[in-house]
Amino acid sequence: MSWMIPRPAFRSYLAVALTASSLCPAVALYAQAGMVAGVVSDAQSRAQLEAVRVQVLNSTISGTTDYRGHFLLRGVPPGAHTIRVSRIGYRPASKSITVIAADSTRITFELAPSAVELSAVVTTGTGGAVEKQRIGSSMGVVDFTALRDQVPVGDLGSSLASKVTGLRSQSIGGGAGASKDLRIRGVASFGLDQRPVIYIDGVRTDKQATEWTGTTGAGGVACCSFAGGTSTDRLNDLNPDDIERVEVLKGAAAATLYGSDATNGVIQIFTKHGKNDSAPAWNVSYTTGFDRLRDNLPTKLYPKFKGTGADNVQPRDANSLIESGIYSNVDASVQGGGLRNTYFLSTGYLDNEGSIQPNWERRSNLRLNLSFLPSDKWTIEARSMFTRNRVAELQSGNNWATLLGNAMNGDPRTATALRPFGEAWISVADIKQIQTFSDANRWTGGVTLNFAPRADFTHKLTVGLDATNEEKSRFFPYLGDYGAAGVTSGQKNEGYRNYSNVTVDYLGQWHAKLPFDVASDFSFGGQGYWENSRLNLAVGNVFAGPGVNTVGSASVRSGGEGFSEAINLGGLAQERFSYRDQLFVTLGLRIDGNSAFGENYGFNKYPKADVSWILTGYQSLPKWVSSLKLRSAIGKAGKAPGAFDKFTTFAARSVYTGTPGVVPDNPGNQDLKPETTTEVEGGVESGFFSDRLGIEGSIYKSITRDAIVSKFNAPSAGFQSAKSINVGAIENRGWEASVNFLAIAEANYDWTTTLRLDGNHNAVVDLGGLVLGGNDVRLGYPVRGVWERPPVGFSIVDGKPVTTRSGTFVYYGAPLPTFNASWSNTIRAGRFTLYGNFSLERGAVFSNSDRPYRVRQGGSDEYLKWLNPDGSSTFKADSVKQFMSIINTIDARDNVRLRELSLTFAVPDGWTIRRGLGRMTITASGQNLMWWDHCNCVDPNMNWAGGDSFNVANGFLAQPSPRQFRMTIRSRF
Repeated sequence: MSWMIPRPAFRSYLAVALTASSLCPAVALYAQAGMVAGVVSDAQSRAQLEAVRVQVLNSTISGTTDYRGHFLLRGVPPGAHTIRVSRIGYRPASKSITVIAADSTRITFELAPSAVELSAVVTTGTGGAVEKQRIGSSMGVVDFTALRDQVPVGDLGSSLASKVTGLRSQSIGGGAGASKDLRIRGVASFGLDQRPVIYIDGVRTDKQATEWTGTTGAGGVACCSFAGGTSTDRLNDLNPDDIERVEVLKGAAAATLYGSDATNGVIQIFTKHGKNDSAPAWNVSYTTGFDRLRDNLPTKLYPKFKGTGADNVQPRDANSLIESGIYSNVDASVQGGGLRNTYFLSTGYLDNEGSIQPNWERRSNLRLNLSFLPSDKWTIEARSMFTRNRVAELQSGNNWATLLGNAMNGDPRTATALRPFGEAWISVADIKQIQTFSDANRWTGGVTLNFAPRADFTHKLTVGLDATNEEKSRFFPYLGDYGAAGVTSGQKNEGYRNYSNVTVDYLGQWHAKLPFDVASDFSFGGQGYWENSRLNLAVGNVFAGPGVNTVGSASVRSGGEGFSEAINLGGLAQERFSYRDQLFVTLGLRIDGNSAFGENYGFNKYPKADVSWILTGYQSLPKWVSSLKLRSAIGKAGKAPGAFDKFTTFAARSVYTGTPGVVPDNPGNQDLKPETTTEVEGGVESGFFSDRLGIEGSIYKSITRDAIVSKFNAPSAGFQSAKSINVGAIENRGWEASVNFLAIAEANYDWTTTLRLDGNHNAVVDLGGLVLGGNDVRLGYPVRGVWERPPVGFSIVDGKPVTTRSGTFVYYGAPLPTFNASWSNTIRAGRFTLYGNFSLERGAVFSNSDRPYRVRQGGSDEYLKWLNPDGSSTFKADSVKQFMSIINTIDARDNVRLRELSLTFAVPDGWTIRRGLGRMTITASGQNLMWWDHCNCVDPNMNWAGGDSFNVANGFLAQPSPRQFRMTIRSRF
């Protein structure tokens, strides 16, 4: 099908004609209809509530309150109606009113705080907007309207940390702009990406979080990742102040309707929108502060020694590199609207310096969300975001040029004026001259058309695009000693990544009342995306002299290119039957085709079924049980193979004296199919004592079948790469629980405490008879479990200590925590609000490669403390060094962390509104403030390989995440 785009003049004429024709009947209708105006406030504190959903039941008329708690609904037909208001964290309320033609009706609501969320309206994976109580699978909802008043955060990953059971969002290293480890309910693949699918307002988006400039990314011409493995994170492009809420689907049972890429779960981000019939409401905030690493680097004994060089310098402690990186963030937004349109416009600028420098992130954001109602049956929504995110990346993470790693892996006894930390590879001064930048320009947007020919029959079409143009560069100056990194006389690396994803999503809904108090909600539709990524890389080595900084000026040049494309098309149907609004049974099916499937495979089917039973109101329940829901679900979701895994590929090679040749590379697999995960879960959601106490619990079991592994062919076949095949199964079993208690709820005082717990057990349960090399995949053990050969003996030979180790690998533990907990408290006393969040992780171990490496290099307090004052060795020091020279230490990731702490003061209105400043709050806060562990490391959550990598078991040469201190002033007027 082809489309003809009209000329501009004709488009303008057509738009005016359609608008006029649609508004004429609307004007006539509005002349006969009435209005409902009101205000919603907190029943205890009397504070007016923002972002409360207001709905006329049995109609499509709805709205939300502004920052003053006011709302206005137009076009309400004359007669009797029920108005319902709801917001996360409060018990919903309803009132009956009578609307008079061409008149207004006023109404007020006071909402009581609630510890349960059964009334929350969600849309992700549910076949349309529906109350959470009707869903049989578990999902998490994060209310950013409330969150941003507790702790100001500059990136999405930090916002989600410890907010949803089963969701892991951890800072894994680096400084400003570094990536987060984001994953849900364990590991469900041997080698495919483990990040959840990310949607913003219904548009599938870029979730890159590992370095793409390495040897596998763009032709293999670069020596390594430009800045090490930590990398930047495309989720950092989003401004958290633009977000209204986030919905998290935790597994296959909940994410079935997303098909062949939903095994890891789905995160849907909903941004803010305007308000109908509302004057412009401004929100301005300014945050300042600093980032600073914890002063716990294992080099504090360095200053006790003297360098042995001729200059006899005093060695420097790596802790001396720690600085206070200045943080500044300003955000401004305005929202409002008229009778038939709404708008939300925001802009922001973030300037964040790292604690180890040079390292900074500078992000500019601009967002415009619009909606237009040409008639009572049509709604048009347009959303657009542009981001410029520039990061001076830190050299860290499995990188010879790592800055902090070189300072900590030195020997103070070899310190010189040029290498004051006793650096073994590259001097810190030279590393600071390396210029490494990531520069991304990104546009994300889409248009959504809502058509409701009848209140019980609706249609929704979303078309969107996410496009990222990213440039990465690294420059080694000519006058620098970078031999350890394989660089002689300077080097310039330049890489470009162009990513785009087009999303088309249609959903129809039909509501019908059936006999015997049964209602039907039937959903149908389809979803498709077209994702492609192109990588280009150029490397220039050996400059003629100083002052040269381009690839073209190098005497040795090379280049590489990579391209991938994925197209997915799927159709879905779902039927939800409800009986007396108490029993809900849902049946659904998604059918998918994907360009990565083998030609002999075809389509894949993903069925689901869930049951939700609301027991609230049954006379047999005690009065102190205010709400009770039992639920159960089973569903299937998939994970598509790599874009080119099915193809037979060839590689170019130079033979003889430069003659080009072609050799077989990947044998391909035309029978390749997706990994499919089937998940069964059950749970309970309950409220007690008028919903003052909320308890939620879930248990689940998921099995991933047809897991993809790499199988090498016989050398005689001639192929260089392994063949991807479907074999074996992975099991995840776990549980989740949360307790939310409104301990005190008074006019001037309230206290809410929340406990979140979850556990996960991961194991390989089948390999289809295939024997794989290495320890990453073993039957009965977790994927990427940690194995090592332990020490088995100690002796003294010729007066020297000798430790021996076993020839057999021993299992030490899982790479990810098997138990997680977080405990948060919010206490309000008058105008002051105190908030704190502690987290706990247990059950994970990691290969602490830094620890023995530092000792072998001759540094680390663990070794230096046994030396004589003059730096000469002792038997104990020799024992430690010899022990660390033959083993790789395994340490626990167990830790307790003070994750967030804040104190907010609500400035009296008399101090601000009279001066035209609006309502104002002042918040002092801190994140990642302190942690307690026994890991013999700087931070047990460090990981060098990036946010969507499997290599979670090693923090080699990574940098810890800093402590963050902030002061925020926020004003609304």
